[in-house]
Amino acid sequence: MKKLIWITGILCLTHLAYATPQFARQTGNNCITCHVSVPKLNLTGENFRALGYMMLGENDKGTKKTIPLAIWTTARYEDQKENNVDDIFLPKVEVISGGRIGDMPLSYFVESRLVSEGLNSDGSHKSRSGRFEDAFVQWEIDNQWSLKMGQFRALNQTDVSLRLSPSEPTLFKNSLPGDTTSDSRKQGLRSFSPTGRSPSIAVQYQAIKGETASEGLFHGLTLPFPGEFSIPLNSEAEDTASFELEGRLKGVFWETYYKKGMSSIGGHIFVDDDRWLATGLGTYNMGDWYTTAGVGVDDANSQKSRMRYSLEVEYVPQWWEKVRPGVGVRAEKITNSGNEAAYIPYFIIGGPNLKHTFFMQVQYRAQENNDLFIIDFSSVF
Repeated sequence: MKKLIWITGILCLTHLAYATPQFARQTGNNCITCHVSVPKLNLTGENFRALGYMMLGENDKGTKKTIPLAIWTTARYEDQKENNVDDIFLPKVEVISGGRIGDMPLSYFVESRLVSEGLNSDGSHKSRSGRFEDAFVQWEIDNQWSLKMGQFRALNQTDVSLRLSPSEPTLFKNSLPGDTTSDSRKQGLRSFSPTGRSPSIAVQYQAIKGETASEGLFHGLTLPFPGEFSIPLNSEAEDTASFELEGRLKGVFWETYYKKGMSSIGGHIFVDDDRWLATGLGTYNMGDWYTTAGVGVDDANSQKSRMRYSLEVEYVPQWWEKVRPGVGVRAEKITNSGNEAAYIPYFIIGGPNLKHTFFMQVQYRAQENNDLFIIDFSSVF
C-alpha cells in the first residue's frame, strides 16, 4: 500500500510541475489533433513530425513560446505467472524535449529516462535510470535528403515507441547476438534489433513525394554503433546503463517503404560479417481499424536460423474527443527460440485529451511457460 501511495504521489507531482505537453502548448492544439489515441499518432501527427515538429503552413514566428519540456510517467502492475512474481513499480519517468533549432533546417529530439526499472524473474528490480531512449539531431538537407545523428531506432516504417500495447512486437525487438566478450554489458550492446536504440548515423532519401511530408517512397541507410548514451543516476545504473561507445560498426541497415496515409508496404535488411536479418512489413488503415503484419528471417553464427512472424489488429473508435478507447490483439512467433506462439490481447483508454492526458493500458500475454499480465497507468504533461 505504501508503494502504491508513493507512485500515485509522483503522478500527481508531475501534473503540478508541467500542466501541458510541449507540442500541445507550442501549437495550441489538443492531444487528439495529432493522436488517434495517445500515444498512437494519426496522419496529422505523422506529418507534424516529418516537417521537423511544425504544423503544415506554420513558421517559427507563429510558434508559441513555451518551456520545451514534457514529462511521461508510467506506473505498472506486473504479474509474471510462471515465476509467481508480481509487483507495483515505476518502469519509467521520462523527460521529453524536441523541436526546431532556430531558423536552421535542423530539429532535435531528446527522451531521457530519469527512472527506468524492470521486474526480474526473482522479484527484484533492475534499474537503468539515466539512459537516453532517444537523443538525436536531424538535418533536412533539401526537400528529399535528410541526415540524422545521435541515438535512435533504425526502423522508420513504423514507430513502435508510440504503440498502444505495453510491449513491443518481438518481430522487431528480438535481437541478433554480437561478438562475444568477457564484459556482458558490452556484449549486450553489440547485439542488434531494428527497434533497439544505438548511437547511429542515418541518411534518408524521399524518392517519390506524397500528398504530405510523411507520405511517399522512402529509402534509408543507417549505420549503428555498439554503445549507449546515458548519464547513470544510481549505483546499479552505473553497471547496467553506463555510457559506452565502440568505434566500429554493428553492421549496415537498409530500409525501403512506400507510405500512403497511415498504410505502408516495405521491408528492411541488416547485414554484418557473421549475422543478417531481412523483414517484409505492411501496415493498413481503414477507418478505425489498423493492421500490421510482418514476416522475417535472420541468421547468426552463434544461433540457428529463425523465422519471425507477427500479425496485429487494432480497433480505435473515435466516438468521443475527451475519451478515446482502443482494443487490439497480436499473434507472434519466432521459430527455433524454444517458445511457442504468443497471443497478446490488450486494451487502452485515455483522456481528457486536452493539453495533457492520462491513459491506461491492460495487456495479457498468453504463451506456454511465459504468461504475463500488465496494467500500465500513464500521465503525459
